[in-house]
Amino acid sequence: MAKTKKPAGKTNQGNVVASSSATPSQQRGGKRKLVSQELENEVPQSTQSRREPMEEEDETNPYHVHIWKSGSLNDFKKDLQVQFFNEKIKGIGDRKEAFICEREITDHEFRPFGIIQRFEALGWEAALKCYDGEKTSMYMDPIQEWMASLEVTWGKSLKNMSLKGYANGKTVIMSGATLKQIAKFDSRPSAGYTYPNADLLFKRPDRHPEWPNMLVELFEPGKGGQMVRDDLKLPVRLMLLFVVQNVMPRRGDKKGIRKWEIPILYSLMTGRLKVSFTHLVMMNIWEARNSKGKKIIPHCRLITALLKKNGVFDMYNKATERDISPFTLKNLSKFKWELSTTERYLKLEQKDTGKKLRALKPDARVLEPGESDEAFSDDNAMGMNDELDEEGENEIDMEAEAGIGMISWVHTEPRGAYITSRGIGDEMAKVIQQARTPDWSDFPGFAQVIYDQNTHHRELNRLESQRIQEMLTSLLDRSGRPTSDTL
Repeated sequence: MAKTKKPAGKTNQGNVVASSSATPSQQRGGKRKLVSQELENEVPQSTQSRREPMEEEDETNPYHVHIWKSGSLNDFKKDLQVQFFNEKIKGIGDRKEAFICEREITDHEFRPFGIIQRFEALGWEAALKCYDGEKTSMYMDPIQEWMASLEVTWGKSLKNMSLKGYANGKTVIMSGATLKQIAKFDSRPSAGYTYPNADLLFKRPDRHPEWPNMLVELFEPGKGGQMVRDDLKLPVRLMLLFVVQNVMPRRGDKKGIRKWEIPILYSLMTGRLKVSFTHLVMMNIWEARNSKGKKIIPHCRLITALLKKNGVFDMYNKATERDISPFTLKNLSKFKWELSTTERYLKLEQKDTGKKLRALKPDARVLEPGESDEAFSDDNAMGMNDELDEEGENEIDMEAEAGIGMISWVHTEPRGAYITSRGIGDEMAKVIQQARTPDWSDFPGFAQVIYDQNTHHRELNRLESQRIQEMLTSLLDRSGRPTSDTL
């Protein structure tokens, strides 16, 4: 029987497949593989040292059907790469579930909780926006065609990495430079961004010298061995939602934490490790394409923006409806966070633990002299059935002074105590604010906190010295020391 030839680039279902027109003649002759390296910024080895991929041919089939058993997709011949990638996506069942779309984060709603400031401190604020101009639609065919045809160029270092793919007959390159034409990604170049390789990023991030400190910083005391979100400190647990949504999008078990998410969370929470966001995007896309087990296409809205900029879309592109509406505080209910408000505060309760995050409203009125703030343990704040232990650990204050932007992720005293490591009074807050230098707002988030803590400690020392001096003076006066009136 003669074999019927199908239209190039389409299956019966309309999905992209290997064809002579899907891969332009300019494509490379050789291939490179992302090889595990111990050192950051080291370019992967050449194909001479790579391991052969596992592929089977069904000898009983006259057409020798190829099957992807294991190994990196990039190690196969180019036509098989396209075929295998499309088969991987088709195997999901509901194809659109493979397309992971970022969500635009509502700035004014999450800024009081310090989320936005931590992205800004790393120069990652552009990661919280979307640039495809879409509100309800996603274009799966050109995105999948581009992903299936991807090839990588490493350059002299990982900083020069770029991805090249083809869609609707056009060549589209993703690199740090082309992404920055879309938005101001990595906006703090003076921070000295790093560019980890695949081994350090995905396979063995626990080899990073800061790994023990990361676990201490992110997890509750004594936790971290199971790598589950229930063991995360509460502010970190909230931040994980934004990492999974916009930084390193993924599907799968949201109760578990992936190892590669630990350094990213550590970067956002402390500012001590600065990784290029554009590098994370490209590495995540490349890893998702080449891994047989990762049946996803991440960063779909950023890919769409890049394809649009290169004139890929035309009137024949079929749109798929998708909920890509902005992400708001109300959306947190899906993840078991419940929002409540009082006169001065926003409060998020994590329903699994009963613990709350609390943030001052941006428009909160200034307290009158002598007026007490809201009690942290009142029924509205804690819930009728919640019991606050003596250290107040059921509620965490993510304190943001209205109009200033100071963020302190600290435990708070339940009764509003004056000056402790868990809270400050109005007078101390005024001292801290007045001590800030003009360029304080340009500091990374963690540096702002350290600066304010130093001011806090200096003022505590000054007050203590003053108290001791006054006490000594009083004792001397009572002992009959001559005063200026008797001299």
